[in-house]
Amino acid sequence: MNHPETIERLVERMGSYPREGLACVVGDQRFSYGELVVASRRVAGYLSGIGIGRGDRVAIWLPNSFEWVASLLAVGSIGAILVPINARFQRDEAAYVLRQSGSRALIARASFAGTEYRGNVARWFPNLEGDGAREDDERIASLEHVVWVGGDAPAGAHPWEEAVSCKGEAPEAGCQGMDPVLIQYTSGTTSFPKGALLTHYGILHNAYMVGDRMHIGPGDKVFCGGPFFHIGGVTMQVLLSLIFGVPFYTLDRFDPTAALEMVAQHGCTTYSGIESLFLMVRNLEHFDKEGFSTVRTGWMTGSPETVRLVREEMGIEDILCIYGTSETSPNVAICDLDDSLEKRMTSCGRAHPGCEIGIVDPDKAKPLPPGAKGEIVTRGYNVMLEYYGKPDETEAVSLEGGWFRTGDMGSMDEDGYLYYHGRYKEIIRVGGENFSPEEVEGILYKHPAVEQVALVGMPDETYGEVPVAVVRTRPGCALSVEEVREYLGSKVAGFKIPRRVEEVDEFPMTESGKLQKFRLRERLLEREGHR
Repeated sequence: MNHPETIERLVERMGSYPREGLACVVGDQRFSYGELVVASRRVAGYLSGIGIGRGDRVAIWLPNSFEWVASLLAVGSIGAILVPINARFQRDEAAYVLRQSGSRALIARASFAGTEYRGNVARWFPNLEGDGAREDDERIASLEHVVWVGGDAPAGAHPWEEAVSCKGEAPEAGCQGMDPVLIQYTSGTTSFPKGALLTHYGILHNAYMVGDRMHIGPGDKVFCGGPFFHIGGVTMQVLLSLIFGVPFYTLDRFDPTAALEMVAQHGCTTYSGIESLFLMVRNLEHFDKEGFSTVRTGWMTGSPETVRLVREEMGIEDILCIYGTSETSPNVAICDLDDSLEKRMTSCGRAHPGCEIGIVDPDKAKPLPPGAKGEIVTRGYNVMLEYYGKPDETEAVSLEGGWFRTGDMGSMDEDGYLYYHGRYKEIIRVGGENFSPEEVEGILYKHPAVEQVALVGMPDETYGEVPVAVVRTRPGCALSVEEVREYLGSKVAGFKIPRRVEEVDEFPMTESGKLQKFRLRERLLEREGHR
């Protein structure tokens, strides 16, 4: 199967699908391919008519929705660059993305999940007559147009209904596969977000390769639990579905009960995402894996122990582990359904065609042999063009020969299978010994009292740093440091055993569901009086 190399060509392909065929279900709303193609072409014509064109940045501040997907296709079709903004970002966070990207247009709505958009947009956009103060230092100079989704569009904004009714056609953009189409801001697990500039071919070929490894075909129904503003959601779920011509099912925001109901009601055949999207469903009191009986496969991030739980307790026997980053469109490696069960349970798979993986010494950047742990580096069609507007940060992650430094620790076996061992910035250094917390976390996940766990390094006068286990226990359970020591005593070296256990009700997460260990460590330091 060939796949389109640009968004413009993807929309053309979708025009050949059955017009009444089901493209997507958002909550309780169903949309056909005909509706999606017409909407995307009309919005493309409208954006072109107000002066948006090739290379212009168009930000989108919406939750998962039909309008989000139509906007993605419209913006890409005219050669402009989409800038997704986290739907739960507050004013300063969203303003940073708009300013840093130099966005000329913003597609937004009044509010979502307690986040008020309208007053914020009024502060940034001088022509908008709406709520909120008009302070000059908050105006965003590049922002010229606001397209408003939903009723009650403020004066000065372009109503979505007007855009989606446009009869004008956008001119042929003539984009090439390696032209930029998306600025994907990193999730902010360790620092303020940077915008990875990704290409048409990068995200489309990535989506195709993931679907190929999952053996996507007629009859499949893709559940999309992740947010579209996250690279895994837009690429490996939405675009994957559109390329293969199979419908996707989504919610405006993830809710485990609603997800379970949607999968069961529609008979979804794939369920994918970061490990928390699986664990939240599995941990429901009323979870019954019969509700997942139609799910045959999916991709996930997580430890081998989490993969085992998904197979055995959720019944997704052909779950595939993956590795990727926002900067790599995102997938670098993924298992194949044809791989052995052992490889699918323990590894992140192999690089797909057009992508290379290496393991290097993190200090000298010299290649390491199979089995050795080092920094994961990668190169290929999927690697970002740059961190948008940040040449120094781009140079810091670039090696000679086009290799991208991920900052992740990994190893590869002689057959090219990749094994992920954690973030280098999260390595715990106890005296003269270093270890990855993921190793110990994977063991603790097997403890019957543990629902979620994270190890962090905390200051120590003798050893410099010691491990502390932060745990959320299962309902009705408790866990002492003595129990943890006894449980781990025969399994890991003494320096890896947590010195204490801290129980929490929730973990600090990014909006895309990634654990923010640096925030967790900050909370513990504040509690202990460190500054």
